[in-house]
Amino acid sequence: MLDAPPNIEQTKLITQTTALSSNFAANLLLQEIAGRPDTFAGAALLTNAMRELGLFNTFIAVPFDADPRPDQLNTALTPANQRTDISTQPDPFRQTTIGDLATLMGWIYDCAEGGNGRLRTAYPNTLTPSECQEMLTMLQLNDLVELLEAGLPDDVPIAHKLGYIDDTYGNVGIVFGPERNYLIGLALYQPVYLEWADGSPLFAEISRLAYAHFNDPTAYAPEVLAAPPAISNTPTPIPTPIYPQAIVFGTRGIGLTLRDAPSGNEIAILPEGTVVSLLDDAPTSFNQIDWRQVQTVDGLSGWVGANFLVGE
Repeated sequence: MLDAPPNIEQTKLITQTTALSSNFAANLLLQEIAGRPDTFAGAALLTNAMRELGLFNTFIAVPFDADPRPDQLNTALTPANQRTDISTQPDPFRQTTIGDLATLMGWIYDCAEGGNGRLRTAYPNTLTPSECQEMLTMLQLNDLVELLEAGLPDDVPIAHKLGYIDDTYGNVGIVFGPERNYLIGLALYQPVYLEWADGSPLFAEISRLAYAHFNDPTAYAPEVLAAPPAISNTPTPIPTPIYPQAIVFGTRGIGLTLRDAPSGNEIAILPEGTVVSLLDDAPTSFNQIDWRQVQTVDGLSGWVGANFLVGE
C-alpha cells in the first residue's frame, strides 16, 4: 500500500476516486499500490489487504473498465455471493457488501477519533489518527448526488461514500450531529432497474429518521418514551457444544474444498472467509497433507486442508 504520505499527484487521484467516483483515477491508484503500471497486481494487493482485515466479501478481481485475463481468476467466492436465500446478481469482477463498507467506515472513525480500532491494530506504524481524520475530511467532499445526505439538515456534515448503478444504490457514512455522531449504511436493490424516484426518497426518509433518533430530543412523543416495549417470552435455547473456531483464508478466492474424508470426495466449496468449527484437537496427516475435521454453520461436516485455516 501507500506507506508514505501521498504526493500531489496521488492526492489528486485519491480525491477524484473519493469525491468524483472516477474509475480511471481508481485504476491509476491501483498502479500506485502495485508500484508498477499493472492494475491487476494492485487489485490483488488491495483484495488481500481486505481479507487480512477480515473483510472477506470485498474484492477486485478485474480492475474497472478492464478485460478479464485468461490466465488468472476473474472472480472470487465470498460468504455473501454464496448465499442461496437471496441474490442481487452482483458484478462477478468486483464486489463488496454494505456490511463490509460500514465496518471499514467505522474503523476509520475509531482511528480518527480515538486513535484505536482495527486499522490502528493492523497498521500501527504506518497509519496515524491524523491521516484517518484526513480520510473523513475527504469523504465529506462526496456530493455527486444526494441519498442519505438528502435526509440531513443542510448544516450537518456527513463523511460518506455512495454508488449507484441500474439496479442498486448504496451509501454509507458517518454523520456528525450536534448531539451525537453515528454510522449509517443502506443499500437498495431492485431486479433489472431501480427507479431514482423510488429509491432516493427511501434513503432520504430513513436518513431523516436516524438523524432524529440520535439528535432530536423532540423526535418521540412523551407517551412513546414512557411506554415500556413489549417483550415476548422466548424459550431458553438448548446449549450446544462450544468448539474452537477458524476462518477459511489464503485460497485466493477459489474457496476451500470440504471432503468426506482426508483426500476424499468433495462435499462442498467453502468460500474465503467462511467460519468453521474445529471438531478435532489437532491436524491429521494424510498423503503429506495436514487435515482438520470441521463443521460449518449450516451443519455440514467434513475435512479440509489445515493450511487454509486461520484462528478466529
